[in-house]
Amino acid sequence: MRVLSEGLRVEKLFYDSTEYQFWGSETVVAGRPHSPSTGPRGYFTDEQLSGWRDRARTLNAQQDGDQGGYVLVPA
Repeated sequence: MRVLSEGLRVEKLFYDSTEYQFWGSETVVAGRPHSPSTGPRGYFTDEQLSGWRDRARTLNAQQDGDQGGYVLVPA
C-alpha cells in the first residue's frame, strides 16, 4: 500500500455508494426537492430503487462507486 508523506499508509480503500447517487440525480434533473433524509418515496417505484441499489453494490464491488473512504494507519 501507498505510504504518505505524513507517516501514514493507506491500509484499505473502500467504496460505499448507495442508490442515492442515482435517485438524487434523477430528482435534480426533474426539478424536484429532495434530500437523503426525506427519501425518494413518491417519486420512484420500488423496482427502480431496487435496481439502483443493486447497481450501487455492483459499482462498489468494481471499486467504481461515487463515494468511499480510506483507512489510514501509521507507516
